Amino acid sequence: KHAWIGDVAVATEARNQGVGTALMTLLLDHPRVRSTAVQLRTLDAMPFYEQLGFDRVAMLPGGRTMMVKPRPMAACRM
Repeated sequence: KHAWIGDVAVATEARNQGVGTALMTLLLDHPRVRSTAVQLRTLDAMPFYEQLGFDRVAMLPGGRTMMVKPRPMAACRM
């Protein structure tokens, strides 16, 4: 299983109030997502996604960074 997050945006006036963290936590805890690796691309929000368990894996054209939240070990087959 694999999931992509296309884009997450929080209105300027709602930033720094936990909205993005709440949204991402809800998304990552969804039963169809929780046991998958999740990828995303971001231009400047790397520290935010790192706090949620994402790792930087590649620099992409246009200055974007590809990030991955690995699949939990319990979900990996041996």
